[in-house]
Amino acid sequence: WERRYGKRSNPAGLEYRRGVDFMGFYRLLGLDDKMASATEREVKEAFRKEAMRLHPDRNKGEQNKKKAEEGFKKIQKAYAVLGDPEKRKLYHKGQIAAD
Repeated sequence: WERRYGKRSNPAGLEYRRGVDFMGFYRLLGLDDKMASATEREVKEAFRKEAMRLHPDRNKGEQNKKKAEEGFKKIQKAYAVLGDPEKRKLYHKGQIAAD
């Protein structure tokens, strides 16, 4: 693709790749039972619940804090995609990766 048409532009800085785990972000937020039918409100509530659980300030110990920080960053990315209707559509099409 790049040789023939040039490099694809990626203005949002998001990863674009097909064939990725489609439900990865839903699983991170605990919405694997609702998946694509989850409303914006349900996504927001799920994010807040997970954010409270994984917030680094709420976890004691250095090792737990690091794990919580990594998980917190993942759910923030998941919410950034699933909370925005346009990014969510791209995610459903497989154009945003759930790494």
